[in-house]
Amino acid sequence: MHSLGLAERSLQLARLHARERLQGRDAAGTQRPIIEHADVRRMLLTMKSLLHAARCLTYTAAATVDVAHAAKEPQTRAAAMRRADLLTPVIKAWVSDIGFEIASLGVQVHGGTGYIDDAEISQVFRDARIGSIFEGTNYIQAQDLLGRKIVRDHGAALAELLDDIESTARALPSGASLEGLRSALLESCAELRATAARIVAASPADPQLIGTVAYEFLSWLGVLAGGWQWALSAAEALERSGSAEAQGIIATASFYAARILPRTRTYAAAIAHGSQPVEAVPTSEL
Repeated sequence: MHSLGLAERSLQLARLHARERLQGRDAAGTQRPIIEHADVRRMLLTMKSLLHAARCLTYTAAATVDVAHAAKEPQTRAAAMRRADLLTPVIKAWVSDIGFEIASLGVQVHGGTGYIDDAEISQVFRDARIGSIFEGTNYIQAQDLLGRKIVRDHGAALAELLDDIESTARALPSGASLEGLRSALLESCAELRATAARIVAASPADPQLIGTVAYEFLSWLGVLAGGWQWALSAAEALERSGSAEAQGIIATASFYAARILPRTRTYAAAIAHGSQPVEAVPTSEL
């Protein structure tokens, strides 16, 4: 929640600065605010789409903890606890990474003025850096996720989550506006499921495997689960698609699919190489 708050403030400050800062001229020679520049729009959309995904995922995890403690049926409580245990390291690590990324983009939107001590965004940026450290480093969270929450139970809790993500994705219409999100989620779920199975099978013979790929695995699951939250938001927006707000949600969900979800391919490629690229370099050469 600390990281979320800083990310929200970063977006507020960056959006305000981008609307007020004039730089460059349009075809008529009139100065225009930098929010009209393509790359500033890209940065703001990246900040907005990541923040929404992280916020919704955090609230989902918090609600799941409530169900785990308050549901009447033992089976419901047990299922919610498995989900909460799986999501907790993802929330701690991925959301704090996202918070720092958003704060860094906020500085970039401000340009040189964002780097000086008098700029609030510079303080937000420094404060955001602690998020990936002070609850246990994000590497520890990643080891917990992959080693204890996935390999130990042979991917059962992960499979339940992926089933839910796939169900949400399949419920999206196959029309042009959300087809990219739908297909990307289904593709990534299938690949993550297969990757987890390979890690579960290979880890007994390779004691360094979990430690060397855990961070990429957690990041992959974070981006994918963030896409799940956008799919849920887009599905709700479709029910009131005539409003400008709903159209904005659908458009931003499509941005997340096009510009954020492809990160999972990088994580998949890194994990596919296993522990060898890390272990092959002796510590004396570091």
